[in-house]
Amino acid sequence: MGVFQRNEKRDYIRMAMNTGVSFTITGTPHRHTGICKNLSHSGIRVETDIDIKPGAVLNVTIDLGNPKFAPLKATVEVVRVDPIRNSCYSIGGKITGMQ
Repeated sequence: MGVFQRNEKRDYIRMAMNTGVSFTITGTPHRHTGICKNLSHSGIRVETDIDIKPGAVLNVTIDLGNPKFAPLKATVEVVRVDPIRNSCYSIGGKITGMQ
């Protein structure tokens, strides 16, 4: 499923992923989709076509692709948004809670 990466600045390993993710922005009813590119104990990076502002709070669901495991559900605060190509953004978020 993923490759583990270690960076001396981080307390926890980051797992590279390429897994579908869906999310809502707190206060809005619309469900959006993207690709989870990496995940760690305290953060997540998602690529999506939605330009989300830093400070936004997302309710994220990651389908782990195996019926033996329930989807991962987390609350994420957006801390970084980088445009990576036409209508595609890399969203860096801090995991603030698990559901």
